[in-house]
Amino acid sequence: MYLWNVDKLAVDLKQNKKNKELTLFTVLSPFLTIAMIALWVTLLISHLFIADIFSYFISGADVYLGFYNFLGLCAAGVAATFCCLSIMRCYELNKKADGKKFLLRFTCASAFIITHLLAYTLAVMCILGLLVVIVLARKTALFSAEVTQLLESHSIGASIKSALEATPLKELVPQSFYQDGIFSSLLSLPAKLIDLPKILQKLELLVRYYRGLLLGLYPVLITIPVAMAFIYTVSITNFFKLIQTRS
Repeated sequence: MYLWNVDKLAVDLKQNKKNKELTLFTVLSPFLTIAMIALWVTLLISHLFIADIFSYFISGADVYLGFYNFLGLCAAGVAATFCCLSIMRCYELNKKADGKKFLLRFTCASAFIITHLLAYTLAVMCILGLLVVIVLARKTALFSAEVTQLLESHSIGASIKSALEATPLKELVPQSFYQDGIFSSLLSLPAKLIDLPKILQKLELLVRYYRGLLLGLYPVLITIPVAMAFIYTVSITNFFKLIQTRS
């Protein structure tokens, strides 16, 4: 199978052999290329999606969006340059070899390389996404604990029990009065309503933390297309050099 045997692929292409696997590589190559470019575009404009989603929940423009747009354009330009250089370099190497069937060799080599690139890149992105989910889940758990503590701080039963703890009146009050039932809940409702702005403020800080963390990952995400384009260029160039050495 060519996916795990690059030497056989190089030899068969050098000898101009025809088989079903090479035909399959030729057919799949454009779709794999489109999939890789779609991944690149998604990563390069991901900051716009993030900012647009969070704009429904919090106001205020991000001062870094303009800078991120510039970074995205630079990364796209570098990736495109690598791809163009790879085509030119591979054409020169193929011409030095025998000058035959450049398009077939290039498409098959691209299918081979892009398949591996997409598989490894998606695996790394899944690991990165899992780490982000863990961080967000931990922050959400802290927020939930803070809100719960804030709401429970106005328990009428607990307040009365604490006030009477060191007085002789403690024995005169039934224990059931300390329990938070409907009556005590109604008494504590105004206090909880007073704390509602505090809860909303904490919620806004949490949402801003989410946005800041996700946008902070953008400089890392835009390195993925550049790295993939660089690896693609080096790999396909070495593949055509490999074709030269095979008989």
